[in-house]
Amino acid sequence: MILKKQLLVLILITIISCNSKKEISYDIVIKNARVIDPETNTDKILNVAILKNKIAEISTKKFKGLKIIDGTGKILSPGFIDLHAHGQTNIENEYQAFDGVTTALELEVGIDTIS
Repeated sequence: MILKKQLLVLILITIISCNSKKEISYDIVIKNARVIDPETNTDKILNVAILKNKIAEISTKKFKGLKIIDGTGKILSPGFIDLHAHGQTNIENEYQAFDGVTTALELEVGIDTIS
């Protein structure tokens, strides 16, 4: 009887340990960046984990990754939209990308005359 109980306990421990959450190693981890997201009202020092070119997790906990980027002193946020950009060439778009602009629009002209 004791042997059966011990065997049952051993089986349960094996099942639990097999189902325990393994720590994921992400493709890219950006650590200690100031994450600003106006949509969620977030403005904190956080770690960002990226897996398969998508943000997988954002948290204060530490992540393991193939590539670790130290974001200390840097701001990490969604791309910015410039609604009044005069430069519409590739070189001007490259300059704006350095400022975090991911969408540059020239909305000054408006619409053509309707006849």
